[in-house]
Amino acid sequence: EKAAAPVVVRPPFEIDWITEPLDPPTGLPGRKAFDENLAKLLQIGHDSRRDSGLLLLKIDKFENHRRRLGVTDSDKLVKKLTAVVCRSVRDQDLVCRYSPDTLAVLLPDTDTETGRTIACVIRDTVRSYHFRVEEHGPEIFVTASFGYSACYPHDNPDLAVNRSADALSKSQQRGRNQLHAHDGQTVKHCLAG
Repeated sequence: EKAAAPVVVRPPFEIDWITEPLDPPTGLPGRKAFDENLAKLLQIGHDSRRDSGLLLLKIDKFENHRRRLGVTDSDKLVKKLTAVVCRSVRDQDLVCRYSPDTLAVLLPDTDTETGRTIACVIRDTVRSYHFRVEEHGPEIFVTASFGYSACYPHDNPDLAVNRSADALSKSQQRGRNQLHAHDGQTVKHCLAG
């Protein structure tokens, strides 16, 4: 009689996000909270031996919007972008304000392929959204560049951010609404689905 293969029980991937301090214009966790959450995500990934993901999305030509619209209205655009992104992610994901023109999305317990798929959904949602400062005001052409990276159990925060930033940089070089993904070895362009 054949012996049954041992059942490998993986510890659960549970994370309680730190949401303070908040970024006032968007109501999202700010940069300090992002840094703490990324470290926490990677530690839990290490302990549970599970992958996660990090997506950076940067508003293209943000300084042009700031000059043309002013600080208040450009903040309203960022807030609208925030709402669009928050509607595109899963309940367990966390969206943070990384810098004035950049949002970061932490995707816990996510394999590389699923992470790329979620990043594509977010990119497509942003790309197809009609941005307006005021509900009935003129449409404002807003695009973003996207950089996704898998976060592996052995990664540290700097490595994860650098890989996502590298992918983001490739997207910015290629043009608006582009998504590149870093798998730990190479950066690949992700075509629209």
